[in-house]
Amino acid sequence: MFRPWENVDVSNGNNLAEKYKAPVRPSTYLTINLSSVHQYLLDKIYPSYINTKNQKANFRKQCKPFTVDESKT
Repeated sequence: MFRPWENVDVSNGNNLAEKYKAPVRPSTYLTINLSSVHQYLLDKIYPSYINTKNQKANFRKQCKPFTVDESKT
């Protein structure tokens, strides 16, 4: 990002990409267990490791792409 009000010395080999790199945020998603997703989709029961409302919301978001085809159980 160009910021005209900043004086950046590029002659000493400073890497601008490193200087202005965005901080790494930890992922709020847990690793997904397909048996837990299957159980949730069938019975709406959350896994035992889901404790908070935020974790429940994230788990529901992760389950959205999945469907259960009752005829091919």
